[in-house]
Amino acid sequence: MTQQMDPIDRVGAWADPTAPPPPEAGAGRDAPAHPVDRGHAVRGRGAGRTSVAGRSGRGPRRPVRVVHRAGRERIGSMTPDDRSTAVRAALAGAGSGRASLLMVTDHRTSRPRVFAAPVDLAFAEQLVELATEVSTDAAEAEWRPAAPGFTPAAGQWLWTATAHTPLAGLDEEICRPTHAPYQRSVRFGRSNLMVLRIRADDGTDLLRLYQGFSPDKALGTGRRLVGFWSGERFTALTAPLVIDRAFRVVVAQGMALMPTAAAYEGLFGPPTAVRVEAAATFADAFEDALLVRGVDELRVACLSDLNMMRKLLSIRRRLEDPRFRAALTMDRVLAFLATNPQVTVPVDRSGPSPALVFEPGPQQRWALLKLLDDDYLRSDLTGYRYEANSKSDVR
Repeated sequence: MTQQMDPIDRVGAWADPTAPPPPEAGAGRDAPAHPVDRGHAVRGRGAGRTSVAGRSGRGPRRPVRVVHRAGRERIGSMTPDDRSTAVRAALAGAGSGRASLLMVTDHRTSRPRVFAAPVDLAFAEQLVELATEVSTDAAEAEWRPAAPGFTPAAGQWLWTATAHTPLAGLDEEICRPTHAPYQRSVRFGRSNLMVLRIRADDGTDLLRLYQGFSPDKALGTGRRLVGFWSGERFTALTAPLVIDRAFRVVVAQGMALMPTAAAYEGLFGPPTAVRVEAAATFADAFEDALLVRGVDELRVACLSDLNMMRKLLSIRRRLEDPRFRAALTMDRVLAFLATNPQVTVPVDRSGPSPALVFEPGPQQRWALLKLLDDDYLRSDLTGYRYEANSKSDVR
């Protein structure tokens, strides 16, 4: 009889195996909150259950096993099975939790600014219902690792560890016991976060739901006039708050769940697995196979730009072909450049061996990546030469 494994056991390690063990969650998560950030203890429709009333056209919800855990989130010493169970318990407990709404600006810097947005009881109840809905969708999905190149199907959600990612520090900041109160005078940038924080009655953090927001749309800071329909007439709203229901990144117990990789990447950059594989591909191609002047600058550019990381992952798939790897030599590359002067990759011949040159300008920084991804093609039919990003092998 084959033992059924937990989804997390099937997909292996939580983060980069070469990285140090992830730290435990910071202290203070179960401390009493400041009144402005206390959250409302409400039970939304479906609180304590896995379904949300009023969701028409949906089948019956499958039950989610609940395991009660007291105290703070403890991440560092958890096994994958423990963590999976704890995350599912947090998802199941969202309907009976306390809701707090936070707004974050400068979240991609080392000093994000977090503001607590006070809400009344009726609004807090709607937030709890929203958290229950999103948590139920996540709990009922099949969990798959956010692996490079994998696109989830309907009914699947991706997961990635938050340890050693930009989200880890931000989530610690979100889970502090108090935050500065939101004021209408707060200036938000173009890229900001709305965070729905759900805590148990004893103050223990259960989960956080993240989404991006524009101040023009969410806070009515643009030039548009906003009116509210009262049933008889439109009433002017001078300081509205509009919240999109699409909180698509859920964080609990050091784990982030999302329906698509793009939902996470748009807010926090690439998941851990993408960063690790992109770094390994860079070392394989540019540090082992070829000689590049400016390789350190190229590495920084590639591993700080999501689109460049995706290009590296495309190169990785080509390197898996032994014929492609065998062709990736300095002699072959130099010969190709000599017969294709339209490919603008400079060659430095001042040293004992020729070296390819990385130029960081916006028009040249992609040249080496395109070269290694075999983007420069010649048509056998017409003799024309093309630069093609999308290629299908027709051997």
